[in-house]
Amino acid sequence: MGFRAVPSALLLISSLFCFRCGSGSESPAALDQIRQAHDRMLTVDARIDTIGKLLKPGWKIGERHDPGKSGGGQVDLPRMKEGGLDAAFFVVPVEQGERTPEGYANARESAAHAIDRIRRVTEENSLTILLALSPGDAYRFEKEGKLAAFIGLGNGYAIGTDLSLIESYHAKGVRYLTLCGDADNEICDSATDRAHPEDSGLSDFGRQVVMECNRVGMIIDVCHCSEKSFFDVLGVSRAPVIVSHSAARALCDHPENMTDVMIRALGGKGGVILVCFVPERLVRPKTKVRAAVPDIVDHIDYVTRLGGIDSVGIGSAFDGGGGVSGCGDVGEILNLTIELLRRGYGEHAVEAIWGGNLMRVFQQVTLLAEKE
Repeated sequence: MGFRAVPSALLLISSLFCFRCGSGSESPAALDQIRQAHDRMLTVDARIDTIGKLLKPGWKIGERHDPGKSGGGQVDLPRMKEGGLDAAFFVVPVEQGERTPEGYANARESAAHAIDRIRRVTEENSLTILLALSPGDAYRFEKEGKLAAFIGLGNGYAIGTDLSLIESYHAKGVRYLTLCGDADNEICDSATDRAHPEDSGLSDFGRQVVMECNRVGMIIDVCHCSEKSFFDVLGVSRAPVIVSHSAARALCDHPENMTDVMIRALGGKGGVILVCFVPERLVRPKTKVRAAVPDIVDHIDYVTRLGGIDSVGIGSAFDGGGGVSGCGDVGEILNLTIELLRRGYGEHAVEAIWGGNLMRVFQQVTLLAEKE
């Protein structure tokens, strides 16, 4: 896929932009063309944190919940339709406790409850959204006019020391596993836990986890991982991996953002960094008061220059700290497509960013597992 190759379908859009060059405002005709291009793409968000609201009694994702109102939030089905988001990974949060059998049992129980809730939500709203288990599901649902809900598991702490749980979670519909959270666990060290100054990276058990994920077809998410953990995973995994919600550390010095070396290494292994909308990961607070859509695209530009156009995607973290000026909820994601086109990305490149790259990794993970 060539970087910023502008297909003929978007030449008209490019010319329409020229009428208001520098104004930051597109003509109605241009906006209509952009909306049509946006709707032609399969748009996928790798990180949605709406589960906390889904677990609240009486909160219904099928109803509109605008921010600032009672029960308000950033994601619901009406605004997914309005914004043109076709598919999303609804991530199951796993609060890390003590590394004990009791702690692991509590994590498993909490994760099971959240997974069941996501599955029930798709059953209760089956006219609008369906549980997706493969890339093909998402593409098929989009053609049928329906949304796709994938499930991600937000912390390998929920596995504890039981390798068999990876296959069990996969059977329940989980399609990616974030190896760790904000603290070290049995799998690997975290980027933000230096209780032990030395970065020990991926443990022996963690190596088994990576190989088991490859075997069953579970996408590996190395977000939150320490640098040694990150490189250890790249060395062990036979399938590409993802970073579900991150950004470039060179543009914003945050410990969970990716260094230049990490970005190049991930791109070289066919992996994808899903750029988040979390302000503190996009801009340095002392240099800019408020993050906006152009800041997201600055990080996309940077990752693309280092890792290639195939190495970047979107993981907003809506309802989990994500949201910037101009894209404060899922109903405003068209503004990101507008900014990408403004920067000169062609439709094929924008489609790759909005979902194609993530689905390609997903397909590679699946094919590898089928060969086992």
